[in-house]
Amino acid sequence: MVIVIGPLLMLMQNQMAALQDKGVDIAFFNSEQMHEEVDVHWWLLHRIKQQRPNLIHMMLEKLKHSSALTLILRQLYNKKHLKGCVLDEGHSAVKWGWNFRYSNHSIGSSTVSAKVFWAFRSWPLTVTMTTHFSQSMKCPNLNYEAWPKKKVALQEIAQFIKESHAGETGIIYAHSCKLCEEITYKLKEEHDFDARHFHAKVDSRDKAETLDSWKMDECQVIIATI
Repeated sequence: MVIVIGPLLMLMQNQMAALQDKGVDIAFFNSEQMHEEVDVHWWLLHRIKQQRPNLIHMMLEKLKHSSALTLILRQLYNKKHLKGCVLDEGHSAVKWGWNFRYSNHSIGSSTVSAKVFWAFRSWPLTVTMTTHFSQSMKCPNLNYEAWPKKKVALQEIAQFIKESHAGETGIIYAHSCKLCEEITYKLKEEHDFDARHFHAKVDSRDKAETLDSWKMDECQVIIATI
């Protein structure tokens, strides 16, 4: 089994659904699950060795605050059933990642300083990381453009979407929850977009509904916090 620790609930739920569609056996733990969901995933971990899930996805907070989960993972590790640990969105281990989720203060990766990296080995599982990977944020499938921000910035964004991405879906990032909601309102009321805001204060069920609508091209634009 491999443990995957992630910082974003919606991202991990999306990953889990995609993996399950490919036939990957997976258990998932997060702090917002109902008791019935948790019981099912506990059962998955307790199955006989040959039938245990290939991946264990979990939220950082769940691992940090659940002594029961920490215990069973330590047992699996001692029995050599755990083959590795993946820290998804590893860049969130650096200091700027602490600003939006302080629990990131507890983690480290090969992309950060040695002090933080070796702190990662002090987790209850005492993970031994033998191979380290890092790469530039520059990707061949991404294009970056910098525009001067004007007073009519929102109008320019709306025009850009209509002229260059009509009928497509996309994401606009904003610095605060309030700004997300303001942009969403103006895009809907002034420019007739199917736009929805997406940030930490939105109910989990509303987030899931928004994400599903966006993936099915029903929601054209999501306005989310950085």
